[in-house]
Amino acid sequence: MLFDLLRNATPSKKLDLTFGLTQALRELVFADIRRQYPRATEEDLRRKLIARLLPREIVISAYGFDPKLPAND
Repeated sequence: MLFDLLRNATPSKKLDLTFGLTQALRELVFADIRRQYPRATEEDLRRKLIARLLPREIVISAYGFDPKLPAND
């Protein structure tokens, strides 16, 4: 039934569903990071999220930090 709904959905609806699922996934990952690091600052949590979602090379070139190094370095 779900596949029928998706098959018959308009491209706009499919895109909305995709963005919604992507946002839900980011929120779940962020909640897990927050659980693992309850004392981390919002900036540190954001960096950990970025590092978890993107390849290391992209994090370094786009955001200017190496996720393999400690946050204070």
